[in-house]
Amino acid sequence: RVESVTVHNGGNAMTAAVNLKRLGVESYLVGKVGDDIFGKFLIKKLIEGGVSADGVKVDKMVQTSVSIVLLDKGERSFLHCVGTNAVFSESDIDYDVIDECDLVFVTGSFLMNKFDGKETADFLKKCKEKGVTVSCDLNYRKKLWKWGKEPIEVMPEIAKYIDVMIANEED
Repeated sequence: RVESVTVHNGGNAMTAAVNLKRLGVESYLVGKVGDDIFGKFLIKKLIEGGVSADGVKVDKMVQTSVSIVLLDKGERSFLHCVGTNAVFSESDIDYDVIDECDLVFVTGSFLMNKFDGKETADFLKKCKEKGVTVSCDLNYRKKLWKWGKEPIEVMPEIAKYIDVMIANEED
């Protein structure tokens, strides 16, 4: 039995885009959601936050990535369905949206089955060719994530295209 259940938008990319918009920076999100209640909710929250959802693809075959966070006295436990993050790929990216950007922030690359390593490198290379500054948050937590590639496997492919790296002590 719990006191309440609430639904919130989240994820590093969405949080960054919404917070940048709150600071007055024009923001876009590129990603993929399912054609389900969670995907519709996330797109609605982006629009309400003033963030362009033009770069968000809707996939009718795969459900939206969802995390259920269980809180107990400040400790968090996660139940996670990778969903559309497992099938998001470089071919899903609308480069017309990238043309509007001065900075591209990539996060969670190590957690996505397809957009990992070579695909991330291909995307970042295209961004650099367009003169866009690239920031990357490794967002790698070995103790939490049991899938995806190890950073050492993919960093040589992507590091040469990154201008600003965000990492924690474990990273």
